[in-house]
Amino acid sequence: MPVNARTAIAEDIEVAPSQRSMGELQEALANLSTRDTSDAQACAMRGEIEFLLGRHYDAALSFTSLVTAEPDYASAHYNLGLALLRIERWDRAAAEFKESLRMDDRDNVDACLGIGICLLEQHRPEEALTVFEQCQIYDPQGRAAFGRAAALAMSGRLEEARLAFERLLQSDPIHREVITNLMALAAATGDIQRLEGYSRMLLELDPQSLDALQGLANVAFLRMDFRSAARYCDQIMELAPDCQEASHNFAVATDKLMTQLRGERT
Repeated sequence: MPVNARTAIAEDIEVAPSQRSMGELQEALANLSTRDTSDAQACAMRGEIEFLLGRHYDAALSFTSLVTAEPDYASAHYNLGLALLRIERWDRAAAEFKESLRMDDRDNVDACLGIGICLLEQHRPEEALTVFEQCQIYDPQGRAAFGRAAALAMSGRLEEARLAFERLLQSDPIHREVITNLMALAAATGDIQRLEGYSRMLLELDPQSLDALQGLANVAFLRMDFRSAARYCDQIMELAPDCQEASHNFAVATDKLMTQLRGERT
């Protein structure tokens, strides 16, 4: 039900940088390729550059070399965990985040968030809820609060999840992922009024939001307003021509509309 946790949380978590000035990323990476693979500093820099370039598999290999060379380097375990998270190796990522926390006495909010994300992705929401609640007080950005709300939703505690997401929306009224989750909760509970309200709110933020248009189309179908349903489905098809669901729903809406019109004439 909730938006993928990585979409809303993980994108804000960054690698822990070493002391370096990389300049052009590709050029720096080419220069590092000539360095000894056992050189810890070179492994760290190479892993960071690969991560920034979106080459997460390569970054995981580089950080693995780094933790092999420097097993007591907490930031290396954290960076490896983050690279593993991006390639969806949940168990191994969580283990590296935990190792980073074990070595670093300071509060490492990002590592805690990483563990929570891994637990959510493994469909272990109750454990994730505990993790997010523990690190929530150290996270002023609200990422842990979002994770907690997502965990509540995944646990089936829908009313608590709705209240948690609404509190987040009060502090950040343009948080699109929060609005999308509130739409999903409204749809799950059959709350048409809230579904329409949040869909329109999202559409105001993004007039080309497929989620918003789909939400409004669903509301129109539930109200048997097939003219509006057809209009919203038509807009979705304009934005996403390959969307078979919108094409099917458009056909259903127009067929229902024609049936209504024939009945009125009769």
